[in-house]
Amino acid sequence: MEYFLSFLILAFNLFDYEVNVNKYVFLAVSLVILGSLFFVVYKKTGNYLMTCMIMMCHTWQISWVNIFGDPTSALQLPWLYIFGVMVVLYGVFNIRECFKKNYGSIVFMFFIAYMFLFIYPMLIAPDPAEGLKEFIMIGFFVVVLFVCFLFKDKVDGKAYMHFQNSLIWAVFISSLAIVFQWFMYTYAKVSLFKIAIALSFSGYQTNCYLLMEDHSCSTIMLGCAIFYMLDRIDKKRWTYMVPATLTVIIAMALTSRRTSTLSLIVVLAVYVLFHYKGIGKKMLFTVLGIGVGAVMLYYLLIARPVESFSQMLSDNGRYENYMGAVEIIKEHPMGMGYDDSYNVTFMPDHKTTVHNTLLRWCILTGIPSALILVGIIVFVVIEAGKKKLYAEYWAILYTMFASNFIPDILNARFFVIICSVAFLVRSRETFETENAAAAAPEAEKPVLSASFSGRQNNMGRVSLSRGGTGRLR
Repeated sequence: MEYFLSFLILAFNLFDYEVNVNKYVFLAVSLVILGSLFFVVYKKTGNYLMTCMIMMCHTWQISWVNIFGDPTSALQLPWLYIFGVMVVLYGVFNIRECFKKNYGSIVFMFFIAYMFLFIYPMLIAPDPAEGLKEFIMIGFFVVVLFVCFLFKDKVDGKAYMHFQNSLIWAVFISSLAIVFQWFMYTYAKVSLFKIAIALSFSGYQTNCYLLMEDHSCSTIMLGCAIFYMLDRIDKKRWTYMVPATLTVIIAMALTSRRTSTLSLIVVLAVYVLFHYKGIGKKMLFTVLGIGVGAVMLYYLLIARPVESFSQMLSDNGRYENYMGAVEIIKEHPMGMGYDDSYNVTFMPDHKTTVHNTLLRWCILTGIPSALILVGIIVFVVIEAGKKKLYAEYWAILYTMFASNFIPDILNARFFVIICSVAFLVRSRETFETENAAAAAPEAEKPVLSASFSGRQNNMGRVSLSRGGTGRLR
């Protein structure tokens, strides 16, 4: 039922994009579908915070549409934000629990201090509306992540596996829809959903975006799902995980976005080199990785035809803009405010935002705030590494690598989900121990309760009586 409802909310939003449903009807139908989906997910996980994370997975692909079915440019209120706010409300209503922890009050004071620093760029933004928009986007990431840190290690292995399955499913059905979109345009000459056709070096470039905006950023989510799939592939699951993986990488290529596709090839090579142990596994997955890379490049060249491969690697003026951004940062080390439309007038071409997340953050927020944001993300990577959450660890590294070639990794919104889960979930060793204990025969399970009973012999040992009842004497 969960996966059907997830498909249904995506299909309904795609339908609305084509026929423009009345906004109040759209809101009512969405409430019914998502309300039912929330109930189903919570019944399975029994964990409120993880349920919200899973709901954010199921609404990620529609996060460029607000709750009334209009573009978020009209109103910055997608369903993904709604479930993020529910996470924050959980933190507000359970704030006393946080202060009981040793680090709770210290972290809270640091958070308040950072938020004051974070407000400054909004106040100096030439356009208040643009300033508020950027403030909401970055603030959403910081606040949700902060709450998940305060309530870290609350999610067990079973709920975590459910999260992985939900994320994989959400990306898989989105990828299927992108492939369908490309097929309908290429062979039936029917344009569905968001699709753009542009002249390329040796033909026409087909950009299939489904409902996405900020395409270079958004398609990175598809690549992140690959690491979750690799984390789940085993002898029992390979028959459906491998086709699902191929579907996702083909869909990535058909968006024609170079950043997400080429960055994934690079990070996958590093993943195979360092993640797998033993020469046999490294060789096997190296061969498979070469095959995956070849498939991605093949479909990328179909969607984005070029006369030579060097054109595929063209920087399109990025290097010149990087140098221009560095000069701006030198002149304005405390930032110029949250207003891209104003800030780009200082760039060398006077129209293009710098395609590097760190440089853009330095321009918008100033060097101190930008470095704090980077420090937060690095801390999340370390946390995921310590807990051996390999999917989150490599997905975040992949996103960070790709962020060197896109304006802002937070534009895609999905990043908060992966980072938050790295805090919420217990370590892999912990939930593997829990799973082993749950699977052990009843006779082999240790008696941990302080109220157990039995008969004490002369040596001071306790021997359990039949049925585990008796008295200590």
